[in-house]
Amino acid sequence: MSPPRFDVFLACTPATRENVDLIADELDRRGLTHWTGVIDPDSNTAGNEAIPQALRLCRTCAVFVGNRFDSPLRDKQFREALLQWLNGAGGRSAFPVALPGLPVTDFKRIHPSAIWLTNGIADRESIDSLCAAIRTRPIRVFLCHASDDKHEVRKLHSWLTEHGFVPWLDERDILPGQDWHEAIKSAVRASDVVLICLSPTAVSKSGYVQKELREALDVADEQPFGAIFLIPTKLAECEVPSRLQHLQWVELYKDGRHDALLAALRLRAASVHFGGLNLPPIQDADELYEWDRSNAILLVDDNRDLLHFLERMLSEDGTVFVAGSATDARSIATGKLLTAIVADYILPDGNGVELLVDLIESNPGAVPLLITGAVLPPVEEALCEEKGIPVLRKPFLARDLARLIATRSGRR
Repeated sequence: MSPPRFDVFLACTPATRENVDLIADELDRRGLTHWTGVIDPDSNTAGNEAIPQALRLCRTCAVFVGNRFDSPLRDKQFREALLQWLNGAGGRSAFPVALPGLPVTDFKRIHPSAIWLTNGIADRESIDSLCAAIRTRPIRVFLCHASDDKHEVRKLHSWLTEHGFVPWLDERDILPGQDWHEAIKSAVRASDVVLICLSPTAVSKSGYVQKELREALDVADEQPFGAIFLIPTKLAECEVPSRLQHLQWVELYKDGRHDALLAALRLRAASVHFGGLNLPPIQDADELYEWDRSNAILLVDDNRDLLHFLERMLSEDGTVFVAGSATDARSIATGKLLTAIVADYILPDGNGVELLVDLIESNPGAVPLLITGAVLPPVEEALCEEKGIPVLRKPFLARDLARLIATRSGRR
């Protein structure tokens, strides 16, 4: 697998791109490389291979959120691409970035790694936090071992990867044609921690494992005093070589000892300011954030295709009720606390203006919205003006309706 070419993938929507471009300029000034991916949930921009391919070139991913409707994760295919990318290699990380005007109350939960750009790029502290999040990386772990212990070492490699570390294993990381000795020597020097995997075979065997150990000891001598660099890791009961007996070892074959190794690796991470490892690694795009879905929206239209399209688009924002007539709408609204009521002007058994005026009597906190392709009579135009009912003319984009609801209800 080729190394990442960019520090960060900036995932945004068309509506948030202007803000993100300004932030990208600041990243340029700070020497951070980036790829901007514009995800438009309404036009399936993530459906082609460009987005997954660009993700594979990046080490981290910042998901910029303007509001619940200007969120890249509304696009199902982008979520799938992000999930595949997160699980494709160790060392990859993603985190949400909340743009100005987005209240924390909009979220049911948000990952602790979130960056809040309260004042945009004018908020230097937040920009510093964003740059630090991009620069952080999981620590690299070299696995020094005997070939006879490959089975146990592969399991250790998987465990390290699952916990957000980047382990180096010869059979996976040395490419065809590379000089074996030079590759291992370089990997040891590039590592933050070396696990010396010990077993009866490894302790008694002469050869390359002893050369790796000598290389690791040389690098250990260059580390700051007291730094955790070499960790004797017993895969089975055995003697610890005299050259390592001054170091505390971990007996991985005993129950619960993986926790001790994890604590040591996290301490090493903190000592070199890599950070991030005090948080659980994100394994799924849905872990980034979840919207508060407590609000309820009532859609009223006798056009079934439009009704179900809007239902699908607005379901991200909460519970959506649909009705094909004024009678059905009144029945559904009974006893419910609604956040918004959207009605078409022409209905089979009445008109949307009269329906909205009636329903906001029982739901005074609800946002009323009228959609129409017709010109309203002056009397009803005046009634909408008096009652504060905005009119959205057909044709319109679903996201325009969503943003109007968000703005009127204060859920931005």
